[in-house]
Formats: sequence, structure tokens, C-alpha cells
Amino acid sequence: MTTFYGILIPFLGTTLGAACVFFLRKALGDRLQRALTGFAAGVMVAASVWSLLIPAIEQSAALGRLSFLPAAVGFWIGVAFLLLLDRVIPHLHRNAGQAEGPRTQLQRTTMMLLAVTLHNIPEGMAVGVVYAGYLTGTAQISAAGALALSLGIAIQNFPEGAIISLPLRAEGQSRMRAFAGGVLSGIVEPVGAVLTVLGPVDPQAADSKNNTSLVTRLDFGESSFLFNGDQEEDMEEMLVQSGADLDCDVMTMGHHGSSTSSSQEYLDAVTPEYASISCGRGNQYGHPHDETIEKLEAMGVEYYRTDLDGNITFTSDGETISVRTEKP
Repeated sequence: MTTFYGILIPFLGTTLGAACVFFLRKALGDRLQRALTGFAAGVMVAASVWSLLIPAIEQSAALGRLSFLPAAVGFWIGVAFLLLLDRVIPHLHRNAGQAEGPRTQLQRTTMMLLAVTLHNIPEGMAVGVVYAGYLTGTAQISAAGALALSLGIAIQNFPEGAIISLPLRAEGQSRMRAFAGGVLSGIVEPVGAVLTVLGPVDPQAADSKNNTSLVTRLDFGESSFLFNGDQEEDMEEMLVQSGADLDCDVMTMGHHGSSTSSSQEYLDAVTPEYASISCGRGNQYGHPHDETIEKLEAMGVEYYRTDLDGNITFTSDGETISVRTEKP
């Protein structure tokens, strides 16, 4: 839940700023807008340096004098990414006489909204990167450090929300529509953060495409299910170390029951009552591997295999779980 709230904090800052349209009768003065924009820039720069760049350099300490290099390369890739978005998305900055990006028939207010939305995308990704590092434990990032970045971006988002909603109101929009426009400009931040968190963080874990698989947990009443992808033991170790609640009644075995997944440490964290293994009859990989079956039998787990049992259906009423198999 800490990560969930942390990801939403910047969006909350935008929402509160957009709500100014209900309390202020006219747009902010030019001087105040410039001051707020400068304040937002200062907060964002500080948050980027202390919560992103410095931790990135510290993580590369083993490179010695070149410890700055990975952070520097990532920095300029980020600059290029934002420049690319700036070129391909039509948008209009406040007080600008001409729109930027491709020619379009979009309304002036819509392009103003796109301008802020454009810059909110990398902000959301930055929050996602920090919380991904915190969750996996692979980076020297504490919960307080991740929260500091979220709060910093939320503070700079407050004037952004106001700078969007108030001009929209001045352009003739109703207060509610102007507020909605300000809110929508910030919705991309939690979306970008979530998409970034879902990606692999650890460079070693990312070497295998299997480790980009999603692991999903489903709770229904007192019944719980854990759906594993093709993640391997190093990613399983990261999940265990993250402190996530892995204990479930039913689990799908990772990577079709391969010996490269379902480590004993991971199985001890999940402690399933039932397990299902998805594999084809006589497959060339030999799935499921004997090591995996031996672990399940030693733990007393009731397991089912699609190559032997056919279709496997688990049914729950929220209290009890029943299993039905159907051979083709």
C-alpha cells in the first residue's frame, strides 16, 4: 500500500492545484505564474538530483571514477525521450503565440492541456523507477527517499494544475470542465509510474526475457491465487525480499514447472495447497522437470498437470476451493 499511495501523491498535487478554479475568480497574474513555474522547476531539479541522480551514481560505485557514466547516459536518454515527445505531440505552451509539434486542428485549450500532459509522462516514470527500486531492494532507495520524490513532484504539480485549470476557465470553459482538464493533465503520471514499476529493475534479472513476466495475485473472500509467469529464481528471490504477501492457496507453477523457477525459498513463501502446471504432452523441454515435482511432493502440495490431467478448473465460493479436471 505504501507504493500505491506514493504513486498517487503527485497526481493528488495536480488535482489540488486544479481545484483552485473553484476558489479563484480569474487567472493568476503573469508574475505569479512565472514565480510558481520557477518554484516548480526548483523543486523538480532538487528531487531529480537527490532522489534519482545521486542514488544512481552511488549504485555504480564499483566503476570507480566512471561511476557517473550510467547516470549520465540515462540522463541524456531521458532528455532525448522528452525531446522526441515534444516533436511528435502537438501542444501549446501558456502565453505562446504558436503551437509546437505537428500541425493539427486541435483547439487551443486542448493543446495547452497536452503541453502539461507531455511533461507529466517522464515525471510519472521517475516516480515509478524510484518505487521499483524500493520494492525490489536492488537499489539503495528507502521508503522515505521514494516518498520525498513523490512529495517534491506533488508540490511542483500544484501550481501546474492551477496554471492549467484557470486559463481553461478564462478561455470560456465551465469551472467543472476546467477542473477536469487540470486533473486529466496529471492522470498520465500514475499510469507512467505503474508501467515503469511493472518492468524489470535489476540488470541481471532483466538479462532474461522470462523475468519480464507479470506475477499476479487474486484474492476472493478467504481464497487466494498466485499466477506466475516465466520468471526465474533470481526474480523469485527479488519478490521474496520485497516483502510482498505471497502466501496463497493456489499457485500456477512458474515457467511450466521448469527447474529454473520455483525455488525452495519461493515455494516456502507461497506455501500453496494446490498447484497447477501448464505444459504440453511430450514437450521438447521436458517440462515439468523432476526437481520441481519432487519439491511439490515433499511439501505435500496437491498438483495437477495439463499434459496428464487436461483442462484444470479451480472453483471458489470465497471459503472453499474445488478442483475439476477434464481430459481432451
